[in-house]
Amino acid sequence: MAVALAFLTGCATLANNNQQVNIDSKPDHADVTIGKITGVTPMAVGVPGGWGIPRSIEIGKEGWQGQTVAVARGFRTSDLILDILPGLLLGPFPLLIDLMTGDFYYVSNTSYYVRLNPVK
Repeated sequence: MAVALAFLTGCATLANNNQQVNIDSKPDHADVTIGKITGVTPMAVGVPGGWGIPRSIEIGKEGWQGQTVAVARGFRTSDLILDILPGLLLGPFPLLIDLMTGDFYYVSNTSYYVRLNPVK
């Protein structure tokens, strides 16, 4: 049991769950696409972490100019360090797992507000 816990100590995979992202717009009830998820503003949606983080959010509404907003990503430097230090004793397994899954990455901005402009 202790060996299993030691292997997982620095693993970012343990910290990387779906994150809730809030999306709102002016005007309300704009169509939203974030990755494979669609909805209408205002909305809260769980997005995956790691390599599965969507790159952008598309928001549009008939009669209004659509916008695409980049999803802000962060990097868990502390988890990288925690993967490397136990790796001196345990081997590269925690580091390799997190590199393969991209689980060092997370959504760093979880609230987006977009003001659409009317089509002229």
